Amino acid sequence: MISAINGTARDPAGRAGSSADRPVRSSGILIQLVGTRGKEDLLRETPHVEFEDMAAVFRLIIRETGGEDGGLTSVLVTGDVALRLGKSADELYEEAVSSLTGSAPVQIMDLRAVLEGEGGFVLPDEAGEPPMFVLTTEKRVYGASSLLYPGALEALSEMAGGSVFLLPSSVHEFIALRDDGSSDAAELGRMVCDINRSVVSPEERLTDSVYRYDARTGRFSRVWPLSDCSLSPA
Repeated sequence: MISAINGTARDPAGRAGSSADRPVRSSGILIQLVGTRGKEDLLRETPHVEFEDMAAVFRLIIRETGGEDGGLTSVLVTGDVALRLGKSADELYEEAVSSLTGSAPVQIMDLRAVLEGEGGFVLPDEAGEPPMFVLTTEKRVYGASSLLYPGALEALSEMAGGSVFLLPSSVHEFIALRDDGSSDAAELGRMVCDINRSVVSPEERLTDSVYRYDARTGRFSRVWPLSDCSLSPA
């Protein structure tokens, strides 16, 4: 279930409902996915769209420089900024998905090719292992939001050859692998949890959950939450 929630707008004195007079200028709207757990204060005053245990918040693109790091400078759309824009959470979501499908298209890459090509790793052949993929955007900035773009999960499952598990690598990408019956959701969840604690910085962690996209029904769902794996730093 997806639900849109409008954040509370505040003026500099902290009074709800007021807004500044100066205009808000940007070159577009970017979606950033965040986990809802531990982000209650942020989400209370920020327009967002919730689904499963994640929320899509919005960022105004201030500058695009086109560098290797994505070249984006952006600011979070708070309730006050949304009021000045005159847009609800639903309207921000629709505009972001519509505009960024063109300017930041979804990118699906073979994980092995990425590690060997960009990372310079030499990996052994592992016969029988399902291929893994990286799901992100072309700019790879807040690319985990790519799963929200129309047709992205369908394209991923077609490339993988069936239903897929999705593991939140960070706010910038998901790692996906085909559900061929050989992978256990609990085992994958423990791997996500361990990597979040040992590799991913707290500010870039998304969730500790495992998700699944069913290629037959088109349903995206959370299939494994770990109740004793906190999102706070270990």
